[in-house]
Amino acid sequence: MSALAVTSLFLSAALLFSMQPMLSRMGLPMLGGAPSVWNTSMVFFQAAVLMGYGLADVLARVGTVRVQAWVFAGLIACGWVVQPLRLGGAAMAPGDSPAGWLLGRLLVSAGLPALALSMAAPLLQRWFHGRTGRDPYFLYVASNLGSLGALVAYPFWVEPWLGLAGQAEAWRWGYVAWGVMVWAMGMAPGGRGAAVASVVAALGSGRAGEAIAAAGGAPGARKLASWALMGAIPASLLQGCTMFLTTDIASVPLLWVVPLATYLATFVLTFDAGMRRPVAWARRALPYLGVSLLLALMTRATQPVGLLMALHLGFLLAAGLACHGRLVEERPAACHLTRFYLALAAGGVAGGAFNALVAPQVFRTMAEYPLAISMACGLGLAGAGMRWAWKDTGVAALVGGGVLAGGWAAGALAGGHERLRDAGVFGLAALACWCLKGRPHRFGLALLAVFGAGGVLETGWSRNEATLRNFFGITRVTRDAGGKFRQLMHGNT
Repeated sequence: MSALAVTSLFLSAALLFSMQPMLSRMGLPMLGGAPSVWNTSMVFFQAAVLMGYGLADVLARVGTVRVQAWVFAGLIACGWVVQPLRLGGAAMAPGDSPAGWLLGRLLVSAGLPALALSMAAPLLQRWFHGRTGRDPYFLYVASNLGSLGALVAYPFWVEPWLGLAGQAEAWRWGYVAWGVMVWAMGMAPGGRGAAVASVVAALGSGRAGEAIAAAGGAPGARKLASWALMGAIPASLLQGCTMFLTTDIASVPLLWVVPLATYLATFVLTFDAGMRRPVAWARRALPYLGVSLLLALMTRATQPVGLLMALHLGFLLAAGLACHGRLVEERPAACHLTRFYLALAAGGVAGGAFNALVAPQVFRTMAEYPLAISMACGLGLAGAGMRWAWKDTGVAALVGGGVLAGGWAAGALAGGHERLRDAGVFGLAALACWCLKGRPHRFGLALLAVFGAGGVLETGWSRNEATLRNFFGITRVTRDAGGKFRQLMHGNT
């Protein structure tokens, strides 16, 4: 049973995460390679995961495992009908929203198979627990290893050797093989019910507290909201990091694979019971990385490219380990795992949709990225029992006010020495934040205050004449240093 469960979950995740770059690749002739194309595709798949986890939560409470297997098999068969995968349909008309058009095409082309594949992680873990009575959370490692493997394999092996038609056909038969595995697992000889198995196993090992938790009611709204928030912060940070790296650091084809692989690695490391040390290391490193990232962003550093990429990706890794590590620490008894994964998926959708759909309409700059950085430092480091206090906000406001006052004074005294001005103002701001690292909420709010004050100062210091943000990125019209020429800027280009 263990080998079948691991293989089924690995393959379902691999199919889902190979579908994602393949369909994004199909959209290139219509939308090009803008980072928003990838981020919008991410939102679609995050929404599919949310719906799949929701259906799994409902189905897990209906009848026996064999009844659930029949229903699941029917949905898998429906996913077969729309294959081979293709991103066809009507061309985008003038005035259409690129994000809306892409989401619509993805829904029609891949909605059913993506939904079926998304249901596998929670439902198959629930079946495994019901058959064996064992803790099933280790299976989430296999699921994320499948995702990571498919993501790395696509640019290096799949895309260079197979055309899109060949990719779709190979994917189709992989989907059939996965469906057979799921059917075999659902029809395997039955065991005890999931809830009963949890109680019996926990009592048998002397863990009475866990037994009571397993037999108890579903997690409350506050706990669900906490899980969703810990899922939303890394998801938002992932998209912000991807957008920033591919726009302001290096416009490299398929560079988006690296941040997503980093994000998936945090799930592998945190859900593996033997990998607790990386989470502790990440929590110690997060304040160092957060302050360094603050300084790099506020001084608009673009060189050296390798060091900056390592800094952004290192922060994403540490923040993901901190947030997902807290999720693992707060995970419920196995009989409630579908609700746990549903909350995690809801947070992922919220974080991704905020960056891909809301932020371009609300912000003229990439403000969602500093917001996610600040939240990761403030909430990712805070334990479940830590409470926010008004004093934290007051201290952060003092830091932000000090940055504004120092910035205005430095702007008047620095003359044309812009780099010296920025280094002085934001170097002191970074030091002030660093002194607050022992109080996570205060530390995160101080970072946010410095980012906000920096945005205000940038408006007064910059030579921007116009700024436009749309689906394809942020475009600025600026004057050169001599004031003689206008420049059209996209990121650092």
